Amino acid sequence: MKELSLEKQIYLCKYHEIDNCLHLGITAKERDEILTKLKQNGLYEQYRKLEEDEYENIIKNEKSKDKYEKILEKYKFDKTSKGYNNLKQVLVMCNKYNTTEFSMERIYKQVAAGENVENYIIRNDCQRLLDNTYQLNKEIFEQNEYHRKPSVKEFMCRELSIESTNTKNEEINVKVEEKNEESTEKSTETNINTQFIADIDNTYVKVPVKIIAEWAYQKRIFR
Repeated sequence: MKELSLEKQIYLCKYHEIDNCLHLGITAKERDEILTKLKQNGLYEQYRKLEEDEYENIIKNEKSKDKYEKILEKYKFDKTSKGYNNLKQVLVMCNKYNTTEFSMERIYKQVAAGENVENYIIRNDCQRLLDNTYQLNKEIFEQNEYHRKPSVKEFMCRELSIESTNTKNEEINVKVEEKNEESTEKSTETNINTQFIADIDNTYVKVPVKIIAEWAYQKRIFR
C-alpha cells in the first residue's frame, strides 16, 4: 500500500466523498486501503473534523519542511530520539554525492567534529536509530522496497537516489564484452577467409583426405 504525505492524508479524509482523490497519485484500490487503515488507527475522524484554518496551518508547516525532514518523516523517525539530528546531518552531507563512491566514515567524522564527539558515537547513534525505526515501522520500509534492514549508507543512497557504482561498472563491462565479442567474430571471419585463400594453390583447391573419404563413403551407400 502506498504511503501518502500528511497533507494528502488529511485531504483524502476530508474530501474523498466528493472527490475520487486519484490525483493524489494513488489507485482506487490504494485509496480504499489507506482510508481503511486511517479508520482503524483513529486518524480518519481526527483528520476529517479539522477546521479549514487548522488544515491550512498543517499544509503551511508541511511546505516549510525540507526534503530531509520529509524523508525521515516518511518512515516515522522519532524527532525526539537520540541521534535524529545527527542522522539528518548525515543525510544532508550524503546528498552532495552522485555515486556510491564515498566514505561514510569521513561523513561521520565531519559531523562528529561539529558535535565535538568521537566518530563512533555518530555512527552508532545513526545505525541504532535506523535499526529501531525499521523494527517499529517495518511495513513502511517494505512498502518502499526495503526487503531487509538497511545499513545507514544503503538508506541514504536509496532515499537520495544516489546511483550505484556497481550498476555503472556492470554497464561498462557489458559494453566491453560486446566490443570484444564483435572483435572476436571479425577476427574469426578473417582467419577463415585467410585459411581458405591459403588452401588454394595454382587454381587447385586443397581438400583434406578425411573429407574425400567421407564423400566416397556416402556416394557408395546411396548409389
